[in-house]
Amino acid sequence: MSRAVEGPLRFNLFERFAPSELSHSAFWAWVLQSVHPDCPDDLKANQSIARAMMAEIGATRMGNKWKVTTEDYLGTGKGRVDILVVDENDQTVVLETKVSAVPREAQLEGYRAQLESRLGPGRGKLAGAAILSAHWWRPEALPDINYVGLQSMQCVLSAARNPHPLVAEYAGWVDARRAYFDSLLERALSSDVSQRASAMQDEAGQ
Repeated sequence: MSRAVEGPLRFNLFERFAPSELSHSAFWAWVLQSVHPDCPDDLKANQSIARAMMAEIGATRMGNKWKVTTEDYLGTGKGRVDILVVDENDQTVVLETKVSAVPREAQLEGYRAQLESRLGPGRGKLAGAAILSAHWWRPEALPDINYVGLQSMQCVLSAARNPHPLVAEYAGWVDARRAYFDSLLERALSSDVSQRASAMQDEAGQ
């Protein structure tokens, strides 16, 4: 469902027509699938972004042929992960995307349990796991699970010299979203009572 948007993101695809986590999972899966011998020429610029994302989460030994799926089941079929990346050597990366919600501790523990049931001797090797968050929230500690926030996303997206138009659209959304949360934090920490009150009235500041 589309929604009314004002300001610089009025015509942005991801802000107006594709704001859900499913849309953001689809975007990152589309980028990551480019690391494949059959990748068409017009998507090869995405490969540098895909590699930069893996470097960000420490999965630097991934091969050159990635199979990417979304909403994939782990282990016994209980609990799905947003994005699953497996290379030709069964190196596996698990990614969760978050836009407006934050993962609960029980959900994170569930991810770990499912990973343990899927991976191990003869079942593949876990190269990395991460949460890609476009929200202000940042966890204090997530053992074995990396966190990629808006600032990190900006760095990853900048890896492509001549980005695909869809990448440029997404990068514009990330830039604007970070600017919004930076402004919100500035108001929340302001010595001006009216500025603090304004931040508290914002849904994301509550």
